[in-house]
Amino acid sequence: MMTRKMKKLILIGVPSAIVLIILIILGILFLTTDMFKSDGEIFLENLEKNSYNLKQIMSALENADYNEFIQQSKYSQNEELKINFTENYGTTSESKENIINRLKIVASGEKDKEDNYEYKDFKLLKDDEKKAEIEYLQKNNEYGLRFSDLFKQYLVIENESLKSLLKNMGYSEEDVEYFSDTFELRSFEDAKFSDEEIETLVKKYANIIGESISKEKIKKSKNQIININNTEIATDAYTLKLTKEELNNIYIKMLENLKEDEIILGKIDKLQECFYPEIFSMLDIELIKVNNTDVTKLKNEYVKNIEKEINDVKRNNIGGEECNITIYGKKGVVYRTEVKMPEKTLSFDYLETDKLFSDIVVLENDAEKKRITITKTGNETNIDMKDVIEEKPVSISYKSTQEREEEKFERNIDFKYEYNSNIVEISYSNDISSINEINDKKTFEDDNGIKLNYLDSEKIMLLMNKVKTDVNTKKAAIEQELNIQEVESILTKIGITKNKMVIENERSF
Repeated sequence: MMTRKMKKLILIGVPSAIVLIILIILGILFLTTDMFKSDGEIFLENLEKNSYNLKQIMSALENADYNEFIQQSKYSQNEELKINFTENYGTTSESKENIINRLKIVASGEKDKEDNYEYKDFKLLKDDEKKAEIEYLQKNNEYGLRFSDLFKQYLVIENESLKSLLKNMGYSEEDVEYFSDTFELRSFEDAKFSDEEIETLVKKYANIIGESISKEKIKKSKNQIININNTEIATDAYTLKLTKEELNNIYIKMLENLKEDEIILGKIDKLQECFYPEIFSMLDIELIKVNNTDVTKLKNEYVKNIEKEINDVKRNNIGGEECNITIYGKKGVVYRTEVKMPEKTLSFDYLETDKLFSDIVVLENDAEKKRITITKTGNETNIDMKDVIEEKPVSISYKSTQEREEEKFERNIDFKYEYNSNIVEISYSNDISSINEINDKKTFEDDNGIKLNYLDSEKIMLLMNKVKTDVNTKKAAIEQELNIQEVESILTKIGITKNKMVIENERSF
């Protein structure tokens, strides 16, 4: 179950991420001064050219080869997740002696799409010794979960009449109000922006800005040399000068449109569906009514955050300070967008040669506060992020590599988080093999599965109480052996939590 902090981060992060995407688009687009030439029509041609950078970055962050490979009908896979924590890195008191470094999670399984079959076995290991195991099995319309250390039988649910099942499990009419009678698997793919949607957004918000400024505010400087990733590039620079009030008025107009944008609101709906609003309701996450329509808190928070930003900007929308926005480009290619304000500078670089390179930097009083660098070369993708929080630097790096053969796909991900001389390193590997047949398919039988849909309320409650008691006993034993207090201490040291970790446990079993 998500902690309240995690919920808050998701709700705040969604509108912030969308605004950032739009700002990147606009930062590229409205600095394209072809729109201010006498014929003005070139602006529309440059829209697609300037949105190309964003599309390429988004493509680099996706894994098209992996997504294509797992569309095969039958495959097996083996996965491993390992976490390492180093305390006081680079000092005389550097230490790697902790419980986290002795743990790893391994998983194996098979999938047959044609036969609507999937099996996965998850194990928690300490010093390569099994400490817990959970098995997942899906066959046609039946889904089962087995706590293998505790029970010989799967808890099986048929994907039908789910409201009745939940009521028999003790949930009220109000709890199951947002559930349907069948469970639909959802994908984040539905929440992605299509090329057509990006193009529509680009045109819409570029037009908003184009209507708000005049060509007299544009100054062109030829033959400007800029350096991106140690590469010198000859460009023409176009600078737009605005006062603080003029810039804020444009920003407010953009925010007003973002608040009501049907494309973006629709994506938030899709994103909310991926988190299952029915479950959100059962976990007591606020749902509101707008015009007699059910609206989840995610969309509500998005709108509220934008309204707050609009009000904050309006309260401080006085001042003649000058803001310079400069775009560096040549022959329809945009290389750098730079926004200079009295105390802050934002720059966005993009260069595509034999590899893709993108760099976003935020300076405050000439000191670097944030940086995001994305590079993609062949089958390797790197993302490096730096942030300064309460005068302490946070560094995050992500590296993804993959190798694809005709019948095999190998994927490795390395993640590093560094804060206050402490480092967390996460390594994940996933080996997938295409197969002709799954020889030993598991099935639900009378002796290995309990089908909850066919039990009455009394029997389900007895069963669930038994499962809950045994699982909680097992959980307590694992926490004691793994020294959960040490894990909590590590989370505090790396800045994830400030106080003792609180685990919400509403109706879990």
